[in-house]
Amino acid sequence: MAKRLIGIDIEAQFVRVAIATDDRGQRTLSATAQREWDTPDELTTALREMIGEPEFGDRIATALPAGAGFVRWLTFPFSDPKKIEAALAFELTNQLPVSIEQCVTGSARPRTLEGGGFRVAAAAVRNEAIAEKVTPCDAAGLPVQTLDLFPFAAAAGLRD
Repeated sequence: MAKRLIGIDIEAQFVRVAIATDDRGQRTLSATAQREWDTPDELTTALREMIGEPEFGDRIATALPAGAGFVRWLTFPFSDPKKIEAALAFELTNQLPVSIEQCVTGSARPRTLEGGGFRVAAAAVRNEAIAEKVTPCDAAGLPVQTLDLFPFAAAAGLRD
């Protein structure tokens, strides 16, 4: 059975949706749509009309604008993902203009530096920015599985 891959882009006046089907690795763009919206109810209605009823296996993704997050390059003497995850909030705390407690953090895979150590791209996104993107989808009964930050979302999407 083919599953749907659904991309949602919510902006101040427009919502855009792209739907692709994935049938055993063969991906086909099946629909695109754009609608204007003014109120949260209009946005919820537009999402439901453009996407329809959620189906088993749907994968829904959206991305935050670059301005919603803070990206920093961090250097660590280790590359263990668990150690990096443990140290991430501490390292970002001194580099962000907002409290780390108000953010969700994440990082990319570490890259080896020539002189030793490891470099990591780390991001922090304010909780309210995440809620702004996810709440309309939740209201429409469309659970978001993937939420990324531009421009990283575009790079990951192009890779896939």
